[in-house]
Amino acid sequence: MKQIFNSWWKIAIIAIVVGIALIALGFALSARGVYVYFDGGRVRFASNAEQIFIEEYDLESFDEISVMANSANIELIESTSFGLELRLPAHADKPEWSIADGKLSVDARVFDGNFIFMSFDSRSYYIKVYVPKGHVLEHVELNTSSGDILLSNVSAENIAIQARSGTIEADTTGCTNVHVKSESGDVKLFGDTLPTADIFASATSGDVNVDVATWQKLTVQSNSGDVEITGEPNGVTSVDSMSGQVTLTLNGNQRDFSYDISTRSGTVQVGGQSYNDSARSIDRDAKNTIEVRASSGDVRVDFR
Repeated sequence: MKQIFNSWWKIAIIAIVVGIALIALGFALSARGVYVYFDGGRVRFASNAEQIFIEEYDLESFDEISVMANSANIELIESTSFGLELRLPAHADKPEWSIADGKLSVDARVFDGNFIFMSFDSRSYYIKVYVPKGHVLEHVELNTSSGDILLSNVSAENIAIQARSGTIEADTTGCTNVHVKSESGDVKLFGDTLPTADIFASATSGDVNVDVATWQKLTVQSNSGDVEITGEPNGVTSVDSMSGQVTLTLNGNQRDFSYDISTRSGTVQVGGQSYNDSARSIDRDAKNTIEVRASSGDVRVDFR
């Protein structure tokens, strides 16, 4: 039994050493423009020029967007015309895209067959969608496993964004429904939202920053990270934070708000007045409602 135990320890140590060596080799090779990947069970090498797939397309008009990726940044960019630009690994399956019934669909989940595991620059891969200035999209759905997502000066009525690992920044101007979730990475929402906007923002590990004009319903969930909210509420504001500071800077008079705020470990400050761990002012006729539940961290609410 002891011999079997010792053998397993030796195998584990060898595996760790090999893993460290592969990581070091990956950094060294990627710095020189050489990449390592699996192909049919074999380990192969490729130069930087061979490894990149780049294409640009001029597109017809569309009103909806759906982009799926597993290791690439996704950007929606204001432009003079509709367009699509791809920069992805050439050794993976070629990305597919189509326009049907006014919807642009892009599937760039490209690592099902070949898995590039040592380039260390997956963030250089990207999918860029260009939308003409002034064109309002009906629905935008963006999803990536590893990579950042950015919406810049592009208006959409409905936005659904998810990143397993990466930062999300979205201009929510003109939006009525926003649903954003990041498992590991910061979430930043900004823009001139509509008074009827329903916004949901969540980060498992990362900060959440919501700086928008207004909303009818705002829900923020954070497991580990700070939460900052700025704007003029027009209904319900709800925050659930496990660990991190919560700061609300709201337009309006304090007497127009009904609030129920508490933290298990930390202090509460509302309108300049400090409390030990909770503050409540329930008014069912109030125009706006604030609900904050924090497990660990201070909560501050300011009115301006």
